[in-house]
Amino acid sequence: LNQQETITWEGKFRKPLRNAHILPRPLNKQLPIWRAVGGGPGSAVRAGRAGVPMYMAHLAGAAQSFKYTIDAYRQSANDAGFDGDHLPIATAGLFYVADTSQEALREYYQHVNAGLVLTNGQGFPKQAFAQAPDKRSILNVGSPQQVIEKILYQHELFGHQRYIAQLDFGGVPFDKIMKNIELIGNEILPAVKKYTAK
Repeated sequence: LNQQETITWEGKFRKPLRNAHILPRPLNKQLPIWRAVGGGPGSAVRAGRAGVPMYMAHLAGAAQSFKYTIDAYRQSANDAGFDGDHLPIATAGLFYVADTSQEALREYYQHVNAGLVLTNGQGFPKQAFAQAPDKRSILNVGSPQQVIEKILYQHELFGHQRYIAQLDFGGVPFDKIMKNIELIGNEILPAVKKYTAK
């Protein structure tokens, strides 16, 4: 992938690639490989042992409960001779912002619930979703100020370099996605950068 613009490859877990173009090409000549992690710390430990960046997906719950996975990643990296404190970490999760937390909860629940029904046959428990406005919840749903506080809390807790917001889960209407992107660019990102820029 890093040496050629087209690739022919066959493996066990996906359809073969035949003269496939890999686009976009990496700016730094190397396609960075990240290990995706979700659930327990086993995959995080393997990522740490390999010394590769970790991409941690999360759905709901207390942000504190995900710290164990990040700590396990860093410790296993250190044990394998890498500097775990300097390996990149990205977190990714559901995201929805509206002018007020009440609006965000009211507008987004139907979409996240429908999306989970489609993907795993079970909806999103209402009591778990109702915890979203709490700063300590990993679910980044609320008003712009609440989401700023949540992202900063998670950054302080995890020390990660990147957050990937999943905006389009469950059929969120295009106009709402555009509104979220606007709020991210105009309010959330500038505030987060103010406190996290080095």
